[in-house]
Amino acid sequence: MSTEIKRNRVAIQSRRYKLLNWSVFTDLAEKYFNQEIKVAENIFGINFHFERNDEVRQIQFFAGQNAIGSIEKKRDALGRATEWKLSAERGATLVISQSEIGIAIITLYPYKSEKTKRIQEHIIWKVLDDPAEITARLLAKVTKDFYCYIRVSSALFSESRMDRLRIFYLEIRCRKYMGGGSIYKLIFSHWIWVVLGAISSIVTIYLWLKGNSGNSQG
Repeated sequence: MSTEIKRNRVAIQSRRYKLLNWSVFTDLAEKYFNQEIKVAENIFGINFHFERNDEVRQIQFFAGQNAIGSIEKKRDALGRATEWKLSAERGATLVISQSEIGIAIITLYPYKSEKTKRIQEHIIWKVLDDPAEITARLLAKVTKDFYCYIRVSSALFSESRMDRLRIFYLEIRCRKYMGGGSIYKLIFSHWIWVVLGAISSIVTIYLWLKGNSGNSQG
C-alpha cells in the first residue's frame, strides 16, 4: 500500500510541475511568435497574428484570410447567376495547447475555403509529455513546417515538390497520435520517410548532373 501511495504522490507532483511549466513555456512562445510575425509577413505578404489564452491553456499563431476569387451565391428561375460573393481561404493556424493531465499538443491547421480543403483536416505535429520540452529550436522547426503547410494548402502560394513530400510525411506520421497508432503504423511512417528521402536525394543528384551537363555543353 505504501508503494501505491508513493506512486500516486509522485504522479500528482509531476502533473503539478507540468502545469507550472506551461506558464514558463508560454512566455517563451509569446516572445518567439511576436518576433516571428514580421518574418512571416515578409515571406507571404499577408497579416499574421498571435493569441494567448491562459484560461484554456492554448496559444495560436495564425495567418490572415486571403481572397481567392468569387463564387455564385444565388440563381434566378432561368438559372442565371444573380448574386456573387467573395471566396476566401482561412484557418491556417499553429496551435499549442495543454491537456488536463499536463501534456502539450502541437497541431497544425491548413488553409481551406468554400471551394477547396484538404482531405486530412489537421496535422498533430507533436505530443510532448511536458511543455518544458518545447524549446526555441523546436518552435523554429514547427514554424518551418507550418509555413510549408500554408504553401501546400493555399490557392495562392506555389509550393515545391519537397513541400508536398514533407506534408505527406507529416500527415502519415501524425496517424500514430490518431486512432491508437499501432506499431505497424509507426514502422510504416518511418520507412515512408526513408523512401521519400531517398527519392528526393535522387532527384537532387539528377538535377545537379543535368545542370553540370548543360554547362559543359555550353
